[in-house]
Amino acid sequence: MDWFADMHGVLLFGLAPIVQKGDMDAGLIYIGIGLVFLIMTVFGIYSYMKTKGLIFFYDAARAGCWYLITGSLFASGISGATFLGMVACFYDFGTGTMWIAVGIAWSYFILLFLIGPKLRRFGQLTVSDYLAERFDSPLLRPVFCGSVS
Repeated sequence: MDWFADMHGVLLFGLAPIVQKGDMDAGLIYIGIGLVFLIMTVFGIYSYMKTKGLIFFYDAARAGCWYLITGSLFASGISGATFLGMVACFYDFGTGTMWIAVGIAWSYFILLFLIGPKLRRFGQLTVSDYLAERFDSPLLRPVFCGSVS
């Protein structure tokens, strides 16, 4: 018998069926997935209504604790892809490439102590915004963004 014939005919958002026929918890799985989407939607709408502007969104209205902001920075900068990529790099090129991770970690400190205070004093959120305002050149922002990208 074909394996596909044993699967439910219901597709969830166009994905292949994930629950087999006769599985007693099939309804619970679909209810759980629906609940997660509902909770995410409610939090998204609540956050959208609470946010007053772009600066409010970027710096959390300056109301976040330092450890939450630091945790958010590390979570966004050091993702699963980075983690797995570094492991593959260690495997391919040896443990000497471990210094790449050390350099990345030190770059956070450079951003935090050298670049961050200047940006904050100048009232800008990104390095490209700072350079465009500092040198009074609107063309500098897209040039800088393009060179970094």
